[in-house]
Amino acid sequence: LKVVEAMKRSHVFCFPTEASEGFPKVVLEALACGLPVVTTRVSVLPHLIGEECGILLGKPTEENLAEAVKVIFSDAKKYELMSAAAVAKAQQYSLENWRESIGETLRRSWKVDSLSSLEDHEGF
Repeated sequence: LKVVEAMKRSHVFCFPTEASEGFPKVVLEALACGLPVVTTRVSVLPHLIGEECGILLGKPTEENLAEAVKVIFSDAKKYELMSAAAVAKAQQYSLENWRESIGETLRRSWKVDSLSSLEDHEGF
């Protein structure tokens, strides 16, 4: 909870990692708080950040990190667009979205109209 509180008081999230961390949840938390992210092209980070939610560094040097932060803050409209894109990206990974996605897959696979009719489905 303290991490999220700190993120809500922040304006950008810097994660200049060189380690493949699988799925770094802290980046998703930052996106959910509307923070543009400055990070590297490691693991799933390019997919999460893309061109819309922040800046992907070629190398995580101090100079590259500082330049990326300058770019983010140099254009207020661009910052607003990155922030909105960050929230939208995080929503794709919400529990509600996963529930709907999995539910839709089950409905299609089992050829039923709603999950409530699954109780009548043989073997459920």
